[in-house]
Amino acid sequence: MTRKNQKANDDPDEIREIIKEAPGFEECDKANIDDWLNCDVDDPGYQIFSVEEIVQQIKDDNQEVGEEKENGEDSEVEDDVPTHDEAFTYLEKAMKWLEHQAECDTIQLYCFHELHH
Repeated sequence: MTRKNQKANDDPDEIREIIKEAPGFEECDKANIDDWLNCDVDDPGYQIFSVEEIVQQIKDDNQEVGEEKENGEDSEVEDDVPTHDEAFTYLEKAMKWLEHQAECDTIQLYCFHELHH
């Protein structure tokens, strides 16, 4: 940080002068600049948690993960996977369906047939 900028951080009048020198801000008066500088003076820009709140949030997150595992929510995807026989049957039915579609041509049928075998 330059010496001028460090000084500006300590002196509101210096900040006002720097803002007025910036292109497009020449017409700003002291009231405009003060409103702008003070509009979020109480907002640190992030949420501040106490140690107790941080610990509680971690406990809550861990509890949710544990409940998901107990309820078997992680294994839902594995239950939806068809067996080899089921997949083969679905593929045969899809091939029969494709053969009866007006927009199906011999190249598409051949490619689909190669997947099947």
